[in-house]
Amino acid sequence: MKQFYVLGTATDVGKTYVSALLCKSLKAYDINVSYYKPVASGNKLDKNGDMIVSDVDFVRKFADICNASCSYAYLSAYSPHLSASIEGNEAKIGPILQKADELRRISQVSIIEGAGGVICPIVYNKIMQIDIVKAVNAPVLLVADASLGAINQTCLSVKFLKDSSVNIKAILLNNYDKTSIIHQDNAKMISELSGAWVFKIEKNAKILNKSEIYKIFEI
Repeated sequence: MKQFYVLGTATDVGKTYVSALLCKSLKAYDINVSYYKPVASGNKLDKNGDMIVSDVDFVRKFADICNASCSYAYLSAYSPHLSASIEGNEAKIGPILQKADELRRISQVSIIEGAGGVICPIVYNKIMQIDIVKAVNAPVLLVADASLGAINQTCLSVKFLKDSSVNIKAILLNNYDKTSIIHQDNAKMISELSGAWVFKIEKNAKILNKSEIYKIFEI
C-alpha cells in the first residue's frame, strides 16, 4: 500500500501524462493502482451539463483504469484559488486526506497528482499545495520537462520541497530525447545540483518496463 504525490516544476510539464503512464505501466504488471487529482481547474461540461474532469478522464482512458477521481473541479482554467473564488466550492484538506487515505488502503499503489507547479495556492490565504503534500505525507515524484530551462525550474522546486521537509523520491525528466545534448546535460546538471535521482522518460513513451516501475515504486 504505497502512495506517491506527483508534482510539476511548472504548469504544462506533463504531470498528467506522466501520471497516466505510471498508472498504465503499474496495471500492465498486475499492480492494483488508483489515481487521484484532489483539485483540478480548466475542465468542461458534457452535453448534459455534467462536469468532465479533463485530467481524470485522460488518465482513466490512457491507463485503462476505473479508480480515477477528483474532489474539487472547476471550469475556469486558472490557478485553483482563483477558480474557486470565481466559482465557489473551495477545497478543504479534510475530505482530501480522507480520500487519499481510502485510496492508500485499497490500492497497492496510489498516485496523487497536484495542480500547477510546486508553489500553487489552492485556497487564497488558507491552503497552499505544499500544505496538502505535507498532510498526505507521501514521497514526491517531481515532473520536469527535459528542455531548456529545466535546470533552473527543477532545482528551485527541489530546494523549496527540501526546505519544506518533503521527501523527494525522484525527478521524472519528461519528453527526454537521448540524442539532444541539451537534454543530456540537463539530466546531468539536475542530478549534480539537486542531489536527487533523475529518471528519464522518453518523449511519447507508451509504457515503462517492469524493472523501471519496480525501481521507482520499490516493489
